[in-house]
Amino acid sequence: RLPHGCASVTLLDRDAADALRTIGFGEAV
Repeated sequence: RLPHGCASVTLLDRDAADALRTIGFGEAV
């Protein structure tokens, strides 16, 4: 199991990446 801190950071990174992707695609389209 990953430490709670690492898991939280991973989830935040995923959310941030998804948000950036959504914004990027929205601007691109």
